[in-house]
Order: sequence, then C-alpha cells, then structure tokens
Amino acid sequence: MDVRPTARPDVLVAGAGAGVVLALTALRWDGDQGFATDPVGALALAGGAVATAVASTRLTSAARRSARCLSASLLAYLAAAAWAVGSGSALAVAIWGSAWIPRSCWPS
Repeated sequence: MDVRPTARPDVLVAGAGAGVVLALTALRWDGDQGFATDPVGALALAGGAVATAVASTRLTSAARRSARCLSASLLAYLAAAAWAVGSGSALAVAIWGSAWIPRSCWPS
C-alpha cells in the first residue's frame, strides 16, 4: 500500500492567504487606512484564491494550470500589498502595482 503524502493546493493557499490577511489586518490596526489594508477586500481576494485552488482540484489539466496560476497571482498580489504597505519601499510599491495576473500563466 502506497501512502505518499499528496500536495493539497487548497490547504496551502488557505494557510498562505490567512497569513497575508493577518499581516494586512495588523497593518490596519497599526494605523494604515489605505484600501490595501481593508480587511474585507483582503478577505475577498484571499477567499477568491482559495475558491480557485479548490476548483482547480476538480478541473482538467489545462484548466487546472490556469486556475492554480490565478490562485497564486491573487496571493502574490496580497503579499506584495503587505510588503508595500509595511515597508513603504519604492521597489515594493512598484512590484505591488504590477503584481496582477502574469501573462505567462495563460496559453498563447
């Protein structure tokens, strides 16, 4: 009997999403009132990433790749937002501003 652990993208995304939402919420409590730290928006984006990861487990391989890429890009956007708000670095803000869906995820 083969009992190798399998990667669960939905669980990984949920954990990462929760961490980023907590970081953004902490920045909100620390005084930042910008839209990036709005808890409702952060939860909505993280929820979309989790929903897409869950859906990816039920899709064909071509659609699965696109769904997982979308999920990863939503998390990357949230992480970039937390970095930009937390550090105030010009580089972080530039990365956050361009961190939406990367074109390399979609078939040509």
